[in-house]
Amino acid sequence: MLDIVPLATAEGAILVPGNGLDFGEWGPYERCPPGSYAHAFQIKVESPQTIFLDDTGLNGIRLFCKSKATGAETGVITSSVQCWGTWRDVQWCGPGQFLVGVALRVEEYQGLLDDTAATDVMMACQDGTVLEGGGVCWGEFSVMHVCPPNFAICGLKTRVEAVQGFMEDNTALNDLIMYCCLMD
Repeated sequence: MLDIVPLATAEGAILVPGNGLDFGEWGPYERCPPGSYAHAFQIKVESPQTIFLDDTGLNGIRLFCKSKATGAETGVITSSVQCWGTWRDVQWCGPGQFLVGVALRVEEYQGLLDDTAATDVMMACQDGTVLEGGGVCWGEFSVMHVCPPNFAICGLKTRVEAVQGFMEDNTALNDLIMYCCLMD
């Protein structure tokens, strides 16, 4: 069972899982169009490599936005994304549902061994359904952070490490922030 941690301010909420590593730089903040909220997500993951190659785990996250008023798709947003891996299946909330929670799986710092940082994401829909991204199983999930009532996820920002070069330890996506907006 997941612990639920609500975070709220008068204007909205910022969901910070709190277990990410600090390699890399924060990418741009991306937001769904006004009146639109995330109802699905997709992750980019590098499958486990052989013992002699470098693993990165999670490389990117996409949010799929739709209008609350019309139900029409309004776009796909992402922050920084690294080059390794493939996009996994899109994880959708049910009809009329939006994403309201996030938990990040992170493998702790490995020292002289191969670091991967973030490896998977779980997100929660308004009806309580929890969707797992389909990443790799290294590390532990944070608690589930949820938007306050009448808010839904509307934006994101990711911390991604630049390519470190041949024979170096690449981690790709290290951390994320999700933003909640008041539902109009």
